[in-house]
Amino acid sequence: ATQLRTFSSPLDSHVHCIYISTTMPLIILRHGERQDHVDRNWLRMAIRDGRPWDPPLTEKGKVMAEKAGEAVKRMLIENGLPPVSRALSSPFIRCVDTCSRAAIAAGYSGKLCIEPAIAETVCDEWYYSWAIPGADANWGGPSHCRVGNRKVPLDKLHPAALRPVGTLYLNPEDLNAPELCGPSGIDLDYVPVVAASDLTRSAYKQESKAEALQKLAVLECCEALYPGETVLLCSHGGPCTEMYEHLITSTDQEKSLNERSGSKSPTRARVGKVGYTALFLVVKVAGSWLALVKASTNHRSIKAGSFFKSLIPKALRPVSPKSVLEKSVSATSSTFSMASTTPSSSCSSISPIVGTYVC
Repeated sequence: ATQLRTFSSPLDSHVHCIYISTTMPLIILRHGERQDHVDRNWLRMAIRDGRPWDPPLTEKGKVMAEKAGEAVKRMLIENGLPPVSRALSSPFIRCVDTCSRAAIAAGYSGKLCIEPAIAETVCDEWYYSWAIPGADANWGGPSHCRVGNRKVPLDKLHPAALRPVGTLYLNPEDLNAPELCGPSGIDLDYVPVVAASDLTRSAYKQESKAEALQKLAVLECCEALYPGETVLLCSHGGPCTEMYEHLITSTDQEKSLNERSGSKSPTRARVGKVGYTALFLVVKVAGSWLALVKASTNHRSIKAGSFFKSLIPKALRPVSPKSVLEKSVSATSSTFSMASTTPSSSCSSISPIVGTYVC
């Protein structure tokens, strides 16, 4: 049955009304600050005798991850959504560490699942960040040798760049250390959507259409395997953006916002910058995905309880939620509308319950 609940956004002081039916919450989280971006000596040492493509978190990055987890916990409670019950991570160390710390802070005590499908985007820009002479960890290469300006010969690349990329990832057994994945460890029985052994690309080989769709397949698998559960996915900036844009653009939320604001810009999910530990919260309602939080990093600097980032501009909100309260259950299965107002008796008297229909 569809019901109504409310939540408040500390950033705009409005009370939002939500019609809620069967819900599939999905949290997408980018990793925290990485060591090679603040310590160039680390990269030089790793290029010589380590794994330059797989930097760990900085101490600040670890704190970011824990704050993100605390924000996730508050966010779910405030919206009447179930707690995190699954956690999937990219096989890169910085993501596993971020996912573990965030999941524990969010109240999750289960094992982590390693999913190669949501690993870093494999492209020339990635290889130029660590595999060419003079690499400085910058996406696309150092200033003297950017992607598109100069092609470095294969024999000048780091030897690892010539290997199938799946062999560069640590396997779940190697990642199963308490200091990295927490006391619960890695789920060694988890069968990934995409096995690392199937990822055979190497430097300068173009990504196929099938490979490009692999990250998106994870979303459908989560929905099919864990219906009604809250799933946390920890990945990288590019994949996080791709997953969000796929879900929201494919269900026309951005189109509806554009039409209501009179915008004539192309219909697409606009994300912008995805900073360290950026959070996305999307929920599936009546067959459509709806974004409640988009690339929020407010938990890094704003006081507890003030991390929520509303996606609904004030100009798009009707004055009163009265019309929303009168909507029939059947209407919720075909469309969504948005409304907000200052706190009122009609909203405050409604019991919080689980669900999703943003107004």
